[in-house]
Amino acid sequence: MKCFESRFPDATRIEWERDMGQFKASFSINDQEKEAWFEKEGDWVRTKTDISLSEVPEAVLETARNYKDGEWKIENIDYFEQASGVSRYYRIEYDRENSEKERIVRIIPEGSIITDYR
Repeated sequence: MKCFESRFPDATRIEWERDMGQFKASFSINDQEKEAWFEKEGDWVRTKTDISLSEVPEAVLETARNYKDGEWKIENIDYFEQASGVSRYYRIEYDRENSEKERIVRIIPEGSIITDYR
């Protein structure tokens, strides 16, 4: 897919699959795991990047830490870029010990919460 190759020329370990009517590529760039979705016509939709806590901007970390109460722990953080809507955000997953419930919050790089899924 030309759009993928031009957007991610350094991608390695590329695997493709169909995902909800779109094509999803799972791959690595400099040992950082990524996933990118494309429409069947080849147009880029969004990219998810697995990141570590040290890569998250301080404004996002502050909001994420202040958001949760003592029972909820940050489980995972991913960085998303997308073609439409809010173009960049961090998706934070919270887990609570001894519970199967999770909370998901999306925070823009400036530190504002844009979505809270409970």
